[in-house]
Amino acid sequence: LTIATQLCLKVLVRQGELSQDAVAALVLGRMASEAGNMGPLSDWMPEALWPKVKALEELKESIPAMETLGEDMQTDSEDWQQWFDSEKPEVTPMPGKWKKGEAFESLLILRALRPDRVTAALAAFVSSKMGEGYVVEDPFDMSATYDESSPATPIFFVL
Repeated sequence: LTIATQLCLKVLVRQGELSQDAVAALVLGRMASEAGNMGPLSDWMPEALWPKVKALEELKESIPAMETLGEDMQTDSEDWQQWFDSEKPEVTPMPGKWKKGEAFESLLILRALRPDRVTAALAAFVSSKMGEGYVVEDPFDMSATYDESSPATPIFFVL
């Protein structure tokens, strides 16, 4: 999945669908130096996540909708808490205007708030952008692999 994700992101950047800054935010998971007040989110959100949300707002040049993410979350705090607490937030619609957000925006938000679910979301993202063949592998066939080998063509296993 790692290589497929890198390939997918590189293709999307070259096609102009994503900016390099947005991709860097997904890969690096940046944090804002001065996050400010969490407001009603402090009732349920771990304090360490707020700087990550505020860092996403800095992507307003390449993703204009991100500029109001923190305000939107504070306004719909209870709805965001339900989304945050859901078992599979990557398939649960986000609150407010974010329900209709782009798939990459959802990935960024998921990376900031629920990094434990990013792998499943990345698999779905890569599959939707490039096809299932980049995510789902055929089962390994040892006998076919052995038939292709010879003394001049050895078999290497990478574990």
